[in-house]
Amino acid sequence: MWEKWACDTCFGEKYFAKKGAIATSWAHDHHNIMILGNNVEDMIKAQHQLLDQQGGYLVVENQKVQANALLNVGGIISDQPLDCLAKDLCEVRKAMEHLGYIHDNAIMSFSTLSLPVSPELKVTDYGMMDTYHQTIVPLMEEYDENTD
Repeated sequence: MWEKWACDTCFGEKYFAKKGAIATSWAHDHHNIMILGNNVEDMIKAQHQLLDQQGGYLVVENQKVQANALLNVGGIISDQPLDCLAKDLCEVRKAMEHLGYIHDNAIMSFSTLSLPVSPELKVTDYGMMDTYHQTIVPLMEEYDENTD
């Protein structure tokens, strides 16, 4: 099953105050693996960990998994008892905030970064999308030395 999954990766320096990565297999609406980070090594570690455990939410800092909530049934459901999953998700949220990812609902806001029907800039299978204008945002711009 995992061979069919894509991986949406977003290299975002302004999301965190510290070097690290957050990753999930529960990303609306596509439920591919989604990784947000500012350190390539941490992002790779996050991807490999998610693949090894068949899904979840996790936070990596300095190539070490700092928090992990297992979603090992199809990448969206956990076979852990509810109280264990709740504790693990709380630790993931705290680790996200430790990196500097601040939001009223950190886990849900991260999971909906890939939901192209909600406002603003979203990570999609086609790249970064400006959902207001329904256009793909180029990640690189051409530079013309002859312009002022």
